Amino acid sequence: MRLAPKELHTIRTELQTTIDYALYGAVERYLQDAQLHYEASFGELITLTILVAPNDVERIQKELQDMSHGAATCNVLDAIEVVLPLD
Repeated sequence: MRLAPKELHTIRTELQTTIDYALYGAVERYLQDAQLHYEASFGELITLTILVAPNDVERIQKELQDMSHGAATCNVLDAIEVVLPLD
């Protein structure tokens, strides 16, 4: 049992934001530092789908808006059950 992989079954809200390529490095560092799980889709702009604890959605939205000087557009999507690896 001690060697079995550890997982956290929890609810996360999907937060989708669209940013310009110029902002991607800073936003990616922020997401990694905050230990947030995300997926990026690259097109004319970058669309990030970020898994956020429901209580943190407003704070994360504000921080993304602040770091992008209002350029990041954020949409709150569904709350879903996810399985996250535990270190």
